[in-house]
Amino acid sequence: MHARLLSLRGRGAEALSFADTAVDLTRRTDDVDGQGHALLSRAEVLYRAGRKDDAAESMEAGITRYLHRGNVAAANLGRRLFEPLDRPPSLSG
Repeated sequence: MHARLLSLRGRGAEALSFADTAVDLTRRTDDVDGQGHALLSRAEVLYRAGRKDDAAESMEAGITRYLHRGNVAAANLGRRLFEPLDRPPSLSG
């Protein structure tokens, strides 16, 4: 959440640093939903920074985590939040 707020305030480099740290920290846990959330937050930061391809990759990874956990509702929400991305996710769920 902090990374997203920094991004909204135009502090992109700092936002990405926070987002990357969150992704790294959650990968060390078994909290699959937390991993998905961190990846989607990172995707938003990347998207706001104009890095659409990287944002799409992070989004797809986040949705994959949610689907792995069986959290279809979160996966669908993630898809809807990122409909503006140029390349829609190819994942089904």
